[in-house]
Amino acid sequence: TLSDIGKGGIGNPNPLAATIPESVYICFQMTFAIITPALIAGAFAERMKFSAMLWFIGLWAIFVYAPIAHWVWGPDGIF
Repeated sequence: TLSDIGKGGIGNPNPLAATIPESVYICFQMTFAIITPALIAGAFAERMKFSAMLWFIGLWAIFVYAPIAHWVWGPDGIF
């Protein structure tokens, strides 16, 4: 859980994948967190300022990706 960050890690990110290192799990999640808004940004490439696109990607990752990823992958998630 994220409460373990102060103790040096995030703990077991998913009980179904107990043998996967935390760094690999984080990279896996960040891959999807970056690829999806990049595909969306392709629709409006060169039509908006770069700083606005960075804001969009950051807000999208926090308010859309994080809750949905928790629902899907979290042990107490929706499934």
